[in-house]
Amino acid sequence: MNKHKFCVIQPLIGGMALAAEEAFGQSPEFVIDYQGIANSELYLNYQKEKRNKSIPHFIFNGNFISKVQDFETEEMKNEFDKLNKNIDVVVAVPVCSGLSGANSTGKEEHKAGSEAVQNNNQLGILEFVISKIKPKVYIYENAPGLYTNMGTGLREKIVSVAKAAGYNIQFNKVNTINYGLPQSRQRTFCILWRKDVFATVPKFPFERLPRQTLLEFFKTSPDEPNEAQLREEFEKRPFINYLKAHYGNRDSWLEEFFKDEDNTFELLEKYDEYDMALDVCTKINPKISKYIDHIKKKLAMGKGFFTDDNYGKNPDHCGAIYWKQFMQLINPIKRRFLGANEAMKLMGMPDDFDVPSNLAMIGQNVPKNTAYAMCKDIALAFEGKLTYTSDEVSMQDLTKESHFTNKKINNFIK
Repeated sequence: MNKHKFCVIQPLIGGMALAAEEAFGQSPEFVIDYQGIANSELYLNYQKEKRNKSIPHFIFNGNFISKVQDFETEEMKNEFDKLNKNIDVVVAVPVCSGLSGANSTGKEEHKAGSEAVQNNNQLGILEFVISKIKPKVYIYENAPGLYTNMGTGLREKIVSVAKAAGYNIQFNKVNTINYGLPQSRQRTFCILWRKDVFATVPKFPFERLPRQTLLEFFKTSPDEPNEAQLREEFEKRPFINYLKAHYGNRDSWLEEFFKDEDNTFELLEKYDEYDMALDVCTKINPKISKYIDHIKKKLAMGKGFFTDDNYGKNPDHCGAIYWKQFMQLINPIKRRFLGANEAMKLMGMPDDFDVPSNLAMIGQNVPKNTAYAMCKDIALAFEGKLTYTSDEVSMQDLTKESHFTNKKINNFIK
C-alpha cells in the first residue's frame, strides 16, 4: 500500500494510532492530546523507547466538555502550523461516555444520550479537525450508541457540521470478534470523506478473520507478574467457593464450569441452590446473605440484576473488556481471574507495549485489530480499490454480511 500522511488526536493507550501506522505505512506527523483525558504517554513512550521515534506532541487546553479547542501555548500553535501540511487522514478517539449506558449514573456529567455534555468533546474535536486540519479523511471510534437510536440527535449534528464543511459521512457498526480476537465488542466508527476527493461514501467490505477461541487463547496467554495475587483473590471470592462446591470441589471443576452454558447466578436459579450458596458464601463473607436474597427476589420476578461477581463465561469468546472484567473473567487454565497482560492481548496490543497503571484505561483503548480493518479500507479507497455507494451519508452494519441496506438518517438522506 502507498504511504499516507496522518495525525492522531487522543490516542488513549494507542491501539488506534498503531493500527493507523500499519495501514498508512508510516508514523503520525504529530499527536494532539485533550488535556487530562487522552493519556498518550504510553504510546509516545513506546515510539521513543521501542522504535526510537520522537513524535511531536501538542496539548489542547480545554476540558472534556469543551466545544472550542485550542493549544496551551503560542509556541505550540506556531509549531502546529509548521507541521499541519497536506494531512491525508486524522484518526481520533473522542470521549465516548456520552453514548455509553454503562456510564450513566444520573449525574449531569454522566448522563447518556445525544444531549450528554460529554458529547461536546466529540463535536469540539470535529470542528477543530475540519476547520484547522482539513484532512481528506477523518475517522474516529466511539460507543455503539452513536449507531443506534440513542445517538440519533448527535448523528444529526455531526452530519450537519460535516456537510456544511464539504464532507460526506458514514457510520460503521463493527464487532471486534470479526477481526481476529475472541472478544465480542461492538463499536461505531464515524468517517468523514472530503467531497473534492471522494464524490460519495465508499462501501466497506464485511470481514470475518480467523481467530482463537477464548479457551485456546488462555492456553497460550502470557504469564502475569502478579500471578500469585490473582490466584489468591480468585480463591477467596465467596462465589468461586460456591462454584467449587457445586462442581464437587475437584481439580477439574473449572473445566466442568466452562462446559456449562449458564453463568454463576443462573446456576442458583436452575438448580435451586440458594441454600447451598448461602451456606458456602456466608462462611467467607457474612454480608453475602443479603446479596443472595436480592438476587433470588430479582430472578423470581423475572428481572435481571447488576453484580460485580457475575462470573459468566463462554469458551468461544468474552464480552467487551472493561475494568470490571478483571475480577469477573476466569482463566480456567491458570485458575485465576483475567490479568492485565491478557487483557492487552485481547485488545490486540503488541507484547512489548507497557501495561497502564490504571487498568480502566485498557478497556478505553481501541482494539488494534478493529481499527486496522477500518484504516486499511481507507487506504484502499485512496488507491481506488473500493466500490462506492450512491450516498453522501451512509450507515453500514459491518457485523452482518448483508450490510449494504443503508438506513435513512431522518432528512439527511433523500
